[in-house]
Amino acid sequence: MINWRTTALLLAGCLGMPAWGQWTTLTGTAPVAGQGMDQARQQAINNALSQASGDTMVVETLNNGVLSQGSEPLSQVGQYQVISEHVRDDVLEVTLQADVRSIGSQCDGAGFRQAITVPRAQVVHREQLVPGSLYELDAAISRLLSNTLNGEARSLFAHSRPDISFDSNQLNQQYQGAWAQELTIRDNSQYIAVVRIDDLTVDPHKPLLGWFAYDRNRYFGADLSVYDGLSGQLVWQNRYRAQGDWPYERTDAVNIASSQFWNSEYGQQIRQTVTQMAQDLDATLHCRPLNGRVLAVNGERVTINLGSRHGVRVGDRLALQSRQQDQQSWWPQQNGIKDRLVVEQVQREQAIGRLQPGASYTAWQPQDLVRAQGQSR
Repeated sequence: MINWRTTALLLAGCLGMPAWGQWTTLTGTAPVAGQGMDQARQQAINNALSQASGDTMVVETLNNGVLSQGSEPLSQVGQYQVISEHVRDDVLEVTLQADVRSIGSQCDGAGFRQAITVPRAQVVHREQLVPGSLYELDAAISRLLSNTLNGEARSLFAHSRPDISFDSNQLNQQYQGAWAQELTIRDNSQYIAVVRIDDLTVDPHKPLLGWFAYDRNRYFGADLSVYDGLSGQLVWQNRYRAQGDWPYERTDAVNIASSQFWNSEYGQQIRQTVTQMAQDLDATLHCRPLNGRVLAVNGERVTINLGSRHGVRVGDRLALQSRQQDQQSWWPQQNGIKDRLVVEQVQREQAIGRLQPGASYTAWQPQDLVRAQGQSR
């Protein structure tokens, strides 16, 4: 239950603060055992806020032939408010809405849209699909997330792939990031959004005065993870939980494509959760630079896999970087980039550019990297 006194104090503390950019939902947890509820609440709030203010971007530079990595902050938190809290299994979970401001100097992705592949959601415990026969829920989640991104996101568009199903944890153990790199090359995407659903449980029937009560809750718990297709690394992850009234019997077969399901309280909770996923993806990735690959080189003319759908326009100046075999991608500092191309022709997901005078015409080949930055326009 929400502690309205705490919420009121938080809101009062936020009055008069300037409005920033993007409201994002954050979830934090803390153990209740061994400490008071107020202390656990503050710990859970700090845990939630750290997910936004602690977000950093890996910066790789080459200095005298030595590749080094550092990190720079991508965002910081302004106003926030508690919107819900509940205790389950002696763990307090709070959900906040926070105004997360992107740091301007890192907003290289301004004005561009990045492609993200959305495969079929993974259901960890498929036996939990039995109540209601929700065996196509995983594909429905994939399509819903993709459609929401394509309809509402400012900095992303989705390639919906409900035909692709895999266990990302198992793939990471066997192939590390190679699977993500291969899938994004095949799909012409920069990122992969993986939804891993691990809770679809239904409250058991509880007898009431000798009768069974039919009003029960069903839960929806999922992790959303984002992988970078160039490096294959996990770049962001968040946890989502929801619950709603489940009006069906165990033997009922629910039509997952029907308005009756999606208009039910449980269906609406899932839809709101997926909408929040899309908003969080858009807010998290919108300041990251747009990266692509070289498709073909013909003299001074270079074809790349970025086009009008990505926000690329005629006249844009893009940076090139060689991608050596078995070498992690890296980008030198801006003053270290010598070869650029100027876009002359733009198609939906491809463009042709001309290398600027003085560029190394023979140095570039397919699968080399290209980067578009709003600061270079």
